[in-house]
Amino acid sequence: MNILTGESETGKSAVLDIIEYCLGRQHISLPEGVITQTVGWYALLVQIGSTRLLLGRPRPAGASTNKAMLIIGDHTLELPAGDRMRANADTDALRAELSARLGIDDFRFEPPAGAERYAFNVSIA
Repeated sequence: MNILTGESETGKSAVLDIIEYCLGRQHISLPEGVITQTVGWYALLVQIGSTRLLLGRPRPAGASTNKAMLIIGDHTLELPAGDRMRANADTDALRAELSARLGIDDFRFEPPAGAERYAFNVSIA
């Protein structure tokens, strides 16, 4: 378990928003401030077994972007310097790859007949 501590208004709550954005969320919900004004790329290094995935997303120029960076490597994969970050995928490809590696691709939830819930595809999204 990790615990983030620090002074008020220093970005602790933004970490969850950044993680969701790196996992493929279309919109980043950060308030305007130091983070949104100074960060060019957000990135997350995920390890599943001995495989590492770099999930990167550029700061959106407008309200949202579907651009992403996805690199797959072994346990030696590290985060590149910010000036080496380049979009090479989109959020659909990012979510599909991560969902497949987690074993949740191609699954559709179908509620029982008469239920008030809607059917939906299960994915990292």
